[in-house]
Amino acid sequence: MDEMADLAGADPAAFRLAMLDAKGKQAGETPNSVGGASRLANVLNHVVRHSGYGAKTLPANTAMGIACSFGQERTMPTWNACVAEVSADPATGEFQIRKLTLVADVGICVNPANTVAQMQGALLWGVILATREYASVAGGAIEQKNFHQYKPLRMADVPEMEVHLVENDHFPVGTGEPAVCPVAPAIANAIARAIGARVRDLPITPEKVTQALKKK
Repeated sequence: MDEMADLAGADPAAFRLAMLDAKGKQAGETPNSVGGASRLANVLNHVVRHSGYGAKTLPANTAMGIACSFGQERTMPTWNACVAEVSADPATGEFQIRKLTLVADVGICVNPANTVAQMQGALLWGVILATREYASVAGGAIEQKNFHQYKPLRMADVPEMEVHLVENDHFPVGTGEPAVCPVAPAIANAIARAIGARVRDLPITPEKVTQALKKK
């Protein structure tokens, strides 16, 4: 989506918002998806405001990437928008996820504290999928036998997280995993905006960032 926005000469957030008019197939249905794409546009607007996207002064080689998604399924969506603030080193391809900001519309929120905790866990799962999850196979067996070879997210790698829930009285939907969906694209978009390296497959690694830079 960001690449299409670039071709159109448009800001990635504005490019998305222009298409989320809640008309036709986007209109949604009562009760599960009432409001349709207007609710996705709403969380997108909220995450722009909460994160400082487009307004915050950032250091060199640091940028914010944005992404939005309806988690769960189209008939019972959880509307999510995420901004990832990422610093990257064009010399080495190394990058640091500094902050993740998420806004979610889950309908009626029965337990807000538990929902925020679930969303934080989903964000970290999204980071792991985006930057760490990898297993290779040789001779019909997984090569990584323990955590010295298979590297999960460490405490030192956990970014700052900020989660906001939209308050409404709509049909309650899922909160366990939907926030995973926008994390990887937000990180990839941030790296691309920071140093111009577009990585299109997961996990995003320094080696892939370096390779992408060579293709510019």
